[in-house]
Amino acid sequence: MSLIAIVGCSYSAYDQAGGYKNSWSYRLSELYPQHSFLNYARGGRGPDYFRYALLDAKTRGVDCVFLSATYDGRVGYLVDSEHSTNNFEFIIETVSNNYDMIGLHSDNEIWISSSRAQSNWKNHNLAKQLVQHSADSIGIHYNRIWYEHASVLYNFDRMFLLKFNMWKDNDTVWDMLVKLTDAKDKSYLHEKGVCVSEHDDHWTPYGHQLVLDNYILNDDVKNYLTTATN
Repeated sequence: MSLIAIVGCSYSAYDQAGGYKNSWSYRLSELYPQHSFLNYARGGRGPDYFRYALLDAKTRGVDCVFLSATYDGRVGYLVDSEHSTNNFEFIIETVSNNYDMIGLHSDNEIWISSSRAQSNWKNHNLAKQLVQHSADSIGIHYNRIWYEHASVLYNFDRMFLLKFNMWKDNDTVWDMLVKLTDAKDKSYLHEKGVCVSEHDDHWTPYGHQLVLDNYILNDDVKNYLTTATN
């Protein structure tokens, strides 16, 4: 048995429209019940939050990580709060015998998603300052280098990088979905039943299944999940 962490944004989160027990990560846990899964993914989060999650995963003895790259311009910051212990505390919510949701206490983080003008603390002075610089090119460049080297930085037994972003690499999950469904481009995927709606590009249950079958479960992933015995 291996302990497997899912680290990412809303496209990997359990509690997202179109997801829950239809999400690719939950379906993965059903396919491999011999392993335990910790899902750290949360909507709107980016590399700062991912680094918090990876540190926590390391302290818990996680063996394997699925790390999903997200949209540019997402930043986070840790803050003290009178509503928490301020001890870098992650809260676990059990979903099934081998699948848990886990996340940093929400009162201890400020997160900014500049691409969608979202934040959890819109009136916080620090949040207002962060959003002005969340899409600065130096931060975007740093994060892309970080994604490329994360597997050696953290030294888990295995780390699989999932390109759930919009980089123009021609090998992102969006490129796969457009090609697979013969859609004109990403904005037409809702017409193919892949995305929730014209204005919500999160995946439907059908979209999650396409992602799982055609993007997540490559030969390398299947080999690891079949043979891992930690």
